[in-house]
Amino acid sequence: METIAVGGREREFILHLPTGGTEGLPLIIALHSLNSNARLMEFMTDLSLRADERGFVAAYPQGTGPAGKRSWNALFCCAEARAQKVDDVGFVSELIELMKERYGTRETFVTGFSNGGMLAHAAGSCWRTRSTPSPRWERR
Repeated sequence: METIAVGGREREFILHLPTGGTEGLPLIIALHSLNSNARLMEFMTDLSLRADERGFVAAYPQGTGPAGKRSWNALFCCAEARAQKVDDVGFVSELIELMKERYGTRETFVTGFSNGGMLAHAAGSCWRTRSTPSPRWERR
């Protein structure tokens, strides 16, 4: 598990890099469901296998909360992440920027199950209007 600091929190994610380099490749971010985790999302989606076959970088962020009760703040939902006002849109934004800087990724696709899908939708809405709470995004 790798980490990145976002909003005063250490956030975790699993990263899969395909063989043969990453410069110019797409990035796919897969967000797990409520009460799940990044490792299970990697297992359920088979995206790491597909990344090797098709040539993309796969990232699996980890929600906040104790094991078995992890959640995402999708702005209108869910659980402790929303109650604590966790900046999950900012987390995904920072992860995208880190992947661009570190590995030269280009296009980014964000997908998710359930609560993760809600976060993907919320993030896309924020980015479209550039109203994301991430300070890095606002500097653009």
